[in-house]
Amino acid sequence: MMKKSNIFRKIAFILLLSLLLSIFSGSAAVAAPEVETVRDILRNAYVDVLSEEQLSYSSADEIIKNLNDPYTEIFDMENMALFVNSVEGQYSGIGAYLSLMEDGSLLILEVYEGSSAAKAGIKAGDIIIAVNGNSLSEMVDNAAVSRLFYEAQSAGSINLTVLHDDKPAEFTLAITSFQIPIVRSLMMEDNILYVELTSFSQNMAQIFTQELQRYENISGLILDLRGNGGGYLEECIKLADDFFGGGILMWYQSRDYPLSPVYFNNNEIKYDIPMVFLVDDYTASASEVFAGAVQDYQKGLLIGQKTYGKLCGQSVVMVGSEDYLKFTSNYVLTPKKIAYNTIGITPDLIITDGSEISSGLTLLKEAVAGKPDFAHILSMNIDTKEGFIDVKKAFSGQARLIQNRLYLPLDYSAALVGNCSIGWDQKNNCFTWNRNNSVQLLPMEELVYDDNNYYISAARLGSLLSGKITFDPQSRHSLLYWN
Repeated sequence: MMKKSNIFRKIAFILLLSLLLSIFSGSAAVAAPEVETVRDILRNAYVDVLSEEQLSYSSADEIIKNLNDPYTEIFDMENMALFVNSVEGQYSGIGAYLSLMEDGSLLILEVYEGSSAAKAGIKAGDIIIAVNGNSLSEMVDNAAVSRLFYEAQSAGSINLTVLHDDKPAEFTLAITSFQIPIVRSLMMEDNILYVELTSFSQNMAQIFTQELQRYENISGLILDLRGNGGGYLEECIKLADDFFGGGILMWYQSRDYPLSPVYFNNNEIKYDIPMVFLVDDYTASASEVFAGAVQDYQKGLLIGQKTYGKLCGQSVVMVGSEDYLKFTSNYVLTPKKIAYNTIGITPDLIITDGSEISSGLTLLKEAVAGKPDFAHILSMNIDTKEGFIDVKKAFSGQARLIQNRLYLPLDYSAALVGNCSIGWDQKNNCFTWNRNNSVQLLPMEELVYDDNNYYISAARLGSLLSGKITFDPQSRHSLLYWN
C-alpha cells in the first residue's frame, strides 16, 4: 500500500479520476446574457490586469481559452458538484488505483473498501487486460484508455477483463461514488510513523490529529504529500499550526492586495520531532504551501521530486442561474516571499527511483539515534571562521542518497569549502582534492557518477577536511568543524 511509483500516480490521476479530468477538460456553454458578467468579473478581479483586447471575444469560452490559464474555467451545476466532491476526496469510478504496465495493461495496486471493485472481489495484484471488449495492448495512448472509462460514466457500468488469480475473468462493475481515505498511517521501525495525506479536504487537520493520537512515543515522522493535489487553505493553516509555532505561513498577491501575509493561528508547536516530508510532481496547491513553509522554516527535509508548481488561488462566482466561473484571483508566495507558481519547489534531496519512504526511514532512524552521518542532512551547518554555512540550503536539490549514504556534488563541495580545487592525477588515474597547498587523492571507487556529475559522500568530505562531526541532540543539528 505504501510504495507508489511516479508512473502509478500519473495513471491513477488519469484513470481513477478520469471522469473528473474528462469533464473538466472543456468549459460549459454560457448563455449570451452572462458573457458580459464573465467579462466584468475577469476585468475587475482576475489576478493579472487584462487588456480590453483579451476580453473582446464574443463568447466566454473564447475569452477563457485565450487566457492560457488551466485553472480558469466554467462549470455547470453538475460539474460544479463533481469539482466540490473531488476536493472532498469523493469520486465516481470503480474504486481502484491503477498502474500502467509496459504492455498497456493496468496493474491494480489498491482497491478501496466499499467500492464496486472491492465488492466484486477484485484485489491488488490483479491486471486489467481489456475494457469493454477492447484489448488494452491495442490502445494507442493513455487518452484512449481514459475515454473508455469516461464513456462508462454515461453507461453507469463498465466491463473489464481481468487476470484474476492468474486466470482471465470477466467483471461488470457499476460506476459508483466512493471516498478515498484522507489520512492513512503505519508505524514503522524505531517508532517512526509514516502518514500519508491524500488531500487537504474538510476536517483533514482534525482527522490527522486523531490519527496521531492512536500512537504513543513517536520518535520521528514521515509525512507523505506525494500525489496530494491540495484542497482547502483553512485545513492547511490548521495543520501547519501544530508544526511551525507561529509566524507567516504564506503571502498572497491579488489585484486589491499587492502582498499580504497569512499567519498561523497559534504559537504552540505540537510536533517537535525529526521529520521528513515526501513530495512529487503531483504535490500541488495547498500541499505546496505547506511544503514551501517546511523548506523556508527548515522544519524538516523535503525529499522526492520537484512539485507541480500550482501556487495560485482561485475564486468561484455564480454567473447566471446554472453556471459557475472559477478564475485565478491570487498568487501565493512562501514565507520568504519566493514565487514557485509554474516552477515548482525543488526538494532538498532528489529521489527518482521510488525509494522515498525507505530513504526517509533510513534518515530518521539515524537522526533518532543521533548518528550524524545521516542525521546532518536534516539540518546541517558547517562552522567556519566566517560563521555558519547552511548546507541544507546550499545543497538544496543537489544532494543524492545513494545506497543509504548521502552524496554531494564534488565540484560544488570544493567551491563551498573555499580555497579548494579539483584536479586530475594522470599517474593514478583519479581526481585530486587540492586545498591550502595540500593534495589528497580521490580514487574513483570513492566517488559516484550520476546525472553527468561526480558525487562524494558527506562522510568522505569530512575526512578530507580533517573535520570533526558532532551531533547536538537538542537542536538536532550536526556540526562539521575544520581548521
